[in-house]
Amino acid sequence: MVSNQFTVIENHHKKRPDVLLFVNGLPLVLVELKNATDENATVNAAFRQMETYKSQIPSLFTYNALLIISDGLEAKAGSLSAGLSRFLAWKSADGETEASHLFSQLETMVTGMLNKETLLDLIRHFIVLALVGSENRIKKITNDIVSHFEVVVFSFNCQSY
Repeated sequence: MVSNQFTVIENHHKKRPDVLLFVNGLPLVLVELKNATDENATVNAAFRQMETYKSQIPSLFTYNALLIISDGLEAKAGSLSAGLSRFLAWKSADGETEASHLFSQLETMVTGMLNKETLLDLIRHFIVLALVGSENRIKKITNDIVSHFEVVVFSFNCQSY
């Protein structure tokens, strides 16, 4: 399920992330969109908004798998712990060929990365739970999940692993 402007209230903060993608009721993908017609709306601004969400509504990220930021033209994906430099564009809509520059990066990302098969592959193979100490579990996500996925899938011509 995809939700637009889903309201989250936590610690007296009320926030409405632009797009949340739920899988089996869990908010796994958070998308922050900025207006392409606003010259101050950049992927940097979208990233800063994600940082605000992480600090003010942290429970939203308990099950998070991917973050996507876009200014309407440029679109990048990264993990919860990734800095802006680790967010990367998704390069292929069909998993085989690099997308044309005539298509928006956001369209390529939605078609190529957020389709059911690819999204589940990303979640299944690039996110792990690790034990820290004797009882604490933490989620670890490959910081540059996009480039790691491309190496595995595109370089080795794998359809699924």
